[in-house]
Amino acid sequence: MSKGEITINNSIVSICMKNGHCSTEKMENLCKFYCLLVGSEVQANDSICYVLMFKEEMWVVPELTTGATDLKKWIEPLG
Repeated sequence: MSKGEITINNSIVSICMKNGHCSTEKMENLCKFYCLLVGSEVQANDSICYVLMFKEEMWVVPELTTGATDLKKWIEPLG
């Protein structure tokens, strides 16, 4: 079950958590992006998380977060 939601509007990405905390960032503020394969098994990962490092914030977004698939598509053109 997702504990938050990612929404993307042009060059702006927002994350809203179920506890009411929301944050919005522009693509131009993204400094680094990582895809983490998290797991306890050598042959298979248990989950994937995306780490977005902006100028002022860092987000850790599990792959099951609503909108995470769109987030990956938003990041891919950046290389």
